[in-house]
Formats: sequence, C-alpha cells, structure tokens
Amino acid sequence: MAEEQPVEPNVALSEVDKADKVLFIEKKVRYYGAEDVLPIYAELAAVRHTEHIFQLLFFQTVLPVTEDPKEYVKLEEIPARCLARIVIPPELMSDLYRAMGTNMEKRQKLLELKQKGVEAVPWEASEEEANK
Repeated sequence: MAEEQPVEPNVALSEVDKADKVLFIEKKVRYYGAEDVLPIYAELAAVRHTEHIFQLLFFQTVLPVTEDPKEYVKLEEIPARCLARIVIPPELMSDLYRAMGTNMEKRQKLLELKQKGVEAVPWEASEEEANK
C-alpha cells in the first residue's frame, strides 16, 4: 500500500473503492456559505469522543430574568442550553487542534504587542515587529 501523502489544509480527501483498494484523491475545497450563517455566542464548550468520532458541544448560559441580583446567589446551578453539537472524525480533530494552537499563539503575540502600545498589527506580525 502506498504511503499517505500530507494534505494541505484546503485539500479534501475522497475515497474511491476499486477492487478492494482504497485510493485517496486530492481535491481542492471551495469554502462558501459562512457569511450566511448567523454567529451565535457560546461561553461554554465541551469535547466528547469515542474511538471513531469527536463531538464539540457549545453552550450558552440561560440566567433567569430578575431585578434583584441576590436571586442569582440563591441558584444552585446555572442552566446552559446546547447551541450546537458538531461531530467530526479524529483526523479533522487533530488538524483543528493544531489550528487552534497556532491561532492562540498569534492572539497572544497580538495581545503582547497591544500591551507594548502597538495599535494595529496584522496577524502575521514578524518577530521583528513583536520585539520592538
């Protein structure tokens, strides 16, 4: 069996079954429709997994409406409504994990630059800019 080739993030793998051999064909992915989906703010998230899938669950707290803030102290628990449950394969979870780490590092650099007084820096700030 041939070695799997690394795939670029914008390339999807298609499985084609021919005579009990699975071939992987690289295809470019054209992402669309994200601007049509309404953003929903979720302040809580959870991850579950089995051997074959990962589930990403996103929640929003639902506090009772009250004029007395002391009512919140009396609550034994805060209800949180599930807004989305996304099921993904483990391979995609690995890519997502790496992408989140990369984006968190970029965000941290941006925050550090902001603390130094640099107002606007692109995400791809060079090390020189970060060390000013």
